[in-house]
Amino acid sequence: QRTLREELDRCSPRYMEEMESVFEQGQALEQRRIVFLKSAFLALHRRLDVTADSSVQAVYSDLHQAIEEINDQEDLKWWRNRNGPGMPMNWPKFEDWSPDHERPQVKIKKTKELEKVTPCSISPTQSCPKPAP
Repeated sequence: QRTLREELDRCSPRYMEEMESVFEQGQALEQRRIVFLKSAFLALHRRLDVTADSSVQAVYSDLHQAIEEINDQEDLKWWRNRNGPGMPMNWPKFEDWSPDHERPQVKIKKTKELEKVTPCSISPTQSCPKPAP
């Protein structure tokens, strides 16, 4: 009992290191995806340049600024702190188990025996009374 708990406690740091390594691999892929999408959106933005129309210039400028403000490092940092190794952990606490520890007894309610029902056919017979009108 104690050795199992000690083994779990001993393996936790290695588990965390391995999981962080896997997480970092995912982060690297995500960074490449974000950088690619940013590049693709900027290329699309350049091809859709309709700024010759003065009514669209402000929208075009705002869109360009919004795309330029994409920060892959900040996005990855936010994701890490919200969904990765940086998020708050709530690890279970292991305790020694003792068979002497008294557990509360759960009372089981006995259900009364169901009444026995004899099925009757739909048409009246000698053993089944006629249904009431």
